[in-house]
Amino acid sequence: AYRWNKIGYCETTVGAMEHATNIAYPYFIVNGQTTYENIMAHELAHNWFGNLVTCRKAEDMWLNEGWAEYGSYVFYEKVYGKEKYNTTVAANHESVVHYAHTTIKDGAYYAVGNVPETKTYGTTVYYKGADMAHTLRGYMGDSLFFSCIKNYLDAFAFKDASSYNFRDYLTSCSGIDLTNFFDDWIFQPGWAVFTIDSFNVEEGQPGVFNTNVFLRQRLDHAQNFYNEVPLELSFYDEERNVTTETAFISGNCAEFSITLPFSPVYVGLDLDEKISDAQTADLKTIKNIGAINFVNGKMNLTVNSISDSVLLRIEHVYAAPDPFVYPIPKLHISQERFWKVDGIIPDGFDATSIISYSGATTTGGFLDNNLITNSEDSMVLLYKEIPAHDWQIETDAVQNVLVSHSDKKGNFTINHLKKGYYTFGIYQNNKIDSVINFGNYPCQVVGVPAIPFSNKMELNVFPNPADESITIEIGNTKENNLLEIYNLYGMRVFSSTLRSKQQILSVKNWHRGTYLLKISDHNNRQVAAQIFIVN
Repeated sequence: AYRWNKIGYCETTVGAMEHATNIAYPYFIVNGQTTYENIMAHELAHNWFGNLVTCRKAEDMWLNEGWAEYGSYVFYEKVYGKEKYNTTVAANHESVVHYAHTTIKDGAYYAVGNVPETKTYGTTVYYKGADMAHTLRGYMGDSLFFSCIKNYLDAFAFKDASSYNFRDYLTSCSGIDLTNFFDDWIFQPGWAVFTIDSFNVEEGQPGVFNTNVFLRQRLDHAQNFYNEVPLELSFYDEERNVTTETAFISGNCAEFSITLPFSPVYVGLDLDEKISDAQTADLKTIKNIGAINFVNGKMNLTVNSISDSVLLRIEHVYAAPDPFVYPIPKLHISQERFWKVDGIIPDGFDATSIISYSGATTTGGFLDNNLITNSEDSMVLLYKEIPAHDWQIETDAVQNVLVSHSDKKGNFTINHLKKGYYTFGIYQNNKIDSVINFGNYPCQVVGVPAIPFSNKMELNVFPNPADESITIEIGNTKENNLLEIYNLYGMRVFSSTLRSKQQILSVKNWHRGTYLLKISDHNNRQVAAQIFIVN
């Protein structure tokens, strides 16, 4: 409840300030319209966050400013509905993950808690702070979130509080240990991002489908992987009915298993955007031909043909994609972002898509400024269908340089959009990529080292794809070679000594997916490798 005996606003020539009972408010936005109502709501919210309970020190300022900003989003939700809240949160998140660390904002990745005093009134405090309040709501659920926040305001009324006080009180109130949330989202800089790599389905008893979902966590300038992150998985059947379950994700990869009464045709991750990670995305149902803009997915489509409604999800990920399996000389892959296109796409759907690049250091830029260090005509668009595949130059696309070859702004037109992954690459002889420690990703897609020609061994694996078994044939074996098979995440699932030119291996009970088979000699040198698929 409002704890003061009156509410007043005093018009000023410059700025706004949340004085209890008499808020200073800039006169030029008092215009009789609702254009700036979010600012009025923000300043009013300070009567709870800042005036009733204030932060203990400047480095905890997100407890004042981040929560006052979030209060304006809750105002939108209560007055205009959940859709208005969702679009406001999404717009704020895109701005934060895109710009907060850039030179036009805070200039570096900072933790929300214990932010440097010089950044007390920056983007990280105000807007990432609000984004983290939204994410905390996703962790706790609405009932516990709103009741415990109100109880916190009562418990600390007319007192100060630190981020640690806030953490401990909410943990005690909710019964949810929020240590991981604060360690991951509040006390370390940067972001995590979560994606689905693949899923497979096996029918057990009639009408019972055992479904396994493989998930990935990447880091965008964060120091450590996040733990026990609650993420909703949405399982769609052919009629687009949805079953939702929550998976708790820790580390850089995870597998979630569930038994369903149907075989899912699409699995989506956090489709309600309850957790603000390092991606922005749109999920749209498309029923007609024409232009459609995926604002958060950063892709513009023109639908050319459609036979049935399409459920299309486009994710724009602010993190490095997987590296090349087989590097292409002088070709450098983006370490800043990539796209994932997924959904339920019936036959007969065809769309042209435009994705823009910008290495400019102005508003709208900062997306590819580390990648584009050469003339734009050295750029290419890269594509792969599934994580297990290697990146290939997308030939079904046209680059549009637009103004000049040196302004770092242009786009690619994809003639026929496909499910899968897209990113940018650039050719440059002397370019040195920033260091990304892929050694921290032991379950990333398996890389296959190039094999010197003199060491190659003839290898044939069939049938491919396989259902029941595979036959492994090698052209020559004079010694006991080591046969190893790895799954998508680099985990070895089979190994044996290969003593003959042919071996039959049952894969009947294996998870559906992509596998890497490799053969090494007695010196542990890889002499043959091949990727195969189990249906």
